[in-house]
Amino acid sequence: MNISFSAKTWCLSALLVLALVPVCRADSAQWSQLEDQVIRLYQNGAYPEAAQAATQALAAAEEAFGENDPKVAETLNQLAMIHYAQGDYAGAEPLNKRALKIRQDVLGPEHPDVAQSLNNLALLYHSVGKYKEAEDYYKKAMAIEEKIRGPNHPNLATSMNNLAHLYSIQGKYEEAEPLYEHALLIDSHALGENHPNVATDMDNLAKLYVAKARYGEAESLAEKAIAVRKKIYGDDHPDVASSLNTLADIYRVQGRYAQAKELLVKAHAIDIKTFGESHPDLARDYNNLGLVEDAMGNYQDALAYHEKALEIRVKTLGERHPAVAQSLNNIGAIYEALEDYEAARKNYTQALEIREAVFGKEHPQVAQSLVNLASVEDLLGNAEQARGYYESALEISKTIYGEEHPEVALLLINLGSFYEHEGDYMKAESLYKQAMKIDQTVFGANHPSVASALIHLAEIDTLQGNFTDAEPLIARALQIYTKVYDKGNPERVRVLNELAENLRQRQEYQEAEVLYLEALTSLEEAGRKNPYLEAVVSHNLALLYHNWQKNEQARPYFQKTIALLEAQGPAASGALKTALENYAASLNEMGKQSEAKKIQKKAGKLPS
Repeated sequence: MNISFSAKTWCLSALLVLALVPVCRADSAQWSQLEDQVIRLYQNGAYPEAAQAATQALAAAEEAFGENDPKVAETLNQLAMIHYAQGDYAGAEPLNKRALKIRQDVLGPEHPDVAQSLNNLALLYHSVGKYKEAEDYYKKAMAIEEKIRGPNHPNLATSMNNLAHLYSIQGKYEEAEPLYEHALLIDSHALGENHPNVATDMDNLAKLYVAKARYGEAESLAEKAIAVRKKIYGDDHPDVASSLNTLADIYRVQGRYAQAKELLVKAHAIDIKTFGESHPDLARDYNNLGLVEDAMGNYQDALAYHEKALEIRVKTLGERHPAVAQSLNNIGAIYEALEDYEAARKNYTQALEIREAVFGKEHPQVAQSLVNLASVEDLLGNAEQARGYYESALEISKTIYGEEHPEVALLLINLGSFYEHEGDYMKAESLYKQAMKIDQTVFGANHPSVASALIHLAEIDTLQGNFTDAEPLIARALQIYTKVYDKGNPERVRVLNELAENLRQRQEYQEAEVLYLEALTSLEEAGRKNPYLEAVVSHNLALLYHNWQKNEQARPYFQKTIALLEAQGPAASGALKTALENYAASLNEMGKQSEAKKIQKKAGKLPS
């Protein structure tokens, strides 16, 4: 998906005309120089300077060639692209429309440059959530490309990629996949296997496979894209860094955090070498590193990365850009994890304000901000406000996507969790079942989203003491995760822990012990550093031994839990207090009252 700079083409007749008019020749030279400057500044991420140069180039083009010349349209296209990159979609739209009109009037309705302008307008509408308009423009661009260039041209493949991405974000995966595959086939045949467009096609198809939980296929394509780009550019090129980010994200969603981080560090080194310290690609690297550290429970490191991303984005993109909102949103999530709910609310609110200003009130990113605010308001005890935010987010998503979309399912899960927290288990169960039905329709029965809904349904049974009813739901979720992920995946480990907890509550200690030990072994063998999850499983295993009257066996697991949680800092203080109190109780049962008293005193110093 792109808005491309169109190549400058100078026909012989134009050169002859310019040769007869010296003043125009000077203006055209100035325009050409400014165009080159615009491209250079844009590629370096210097968008304000690029916009200034493009504005000057537009004035030069209008003076040299007249207001309705295709070269004016070319410069309008570039200026629109710069506004788009800065998140100024309202500013980009009239520029794109003017460029389109010039090209249609001068070149005719079926010209490649007209297709480019249609594609650019489609991308603009795509970004602001006007999906119907975007689809119409993409299809018009495709029709022109196919008619003029034939069914096997790379420009048609680009339009196919763009339409496929539009379908993908709407959850229309079955419509998106053949378009991505066809685009890859066209580019491979037309351009050869080792071409940048082929690498882009591979990355795009890989991202679709991630959405469908086809991680092996996604990983294979992303690795091929990296190999292609390295062959073309060498190891230290920004496009290689981009593909490294794609593969890192595939690792992250599978819980392979160390591998993801390694790739992101490499990407960051490439981008620093290429761009210096302040470029939007650097912000992307920091953002993704923050997501990995967050997933690992390293909240202070995650916060530092997200703050660095925010600093770069504000500097290069301005304070009211969607990417700035993304960073504020991620910082809010870290503060929420650190239980600093006021700071979380502040950042979430700022993100929402930017998104509403840029996109209007009905956009997927606005819905996301409302969900985040709902979560923190619920934690602050403002239940009615939280419910209002959740319901507003759900209505926005239904308006944009329709009733059966993965984002709608996710919001049903979020709203269900709210009602579960409020003790309205019947309402929560109904919402979870609706979400599961949507995910089964979209993804099939063996998708992680279906497993997540099963776990939520099991929680409802567990909270009501229906452990026997909960067990097959958890077991089915475990079956899905085992099929989709490798042994050490954190989601799979969490479900092993859930199933073990179910058995522990039913006093089936021997079976529970096997599952807890499998969970810990899976993390260890996979080399996964997830200290908080390891602490949770260790604590539950310690409680099992305590319930089983095997307090000596419980002891090392309590100690391990406490050490892991202490290393987590303030974010884990509540869990640490609970672990210390449970350890003290176990020590008391062992007759070690003096040691228990010290542990209890330590627990008493922590906040409740």
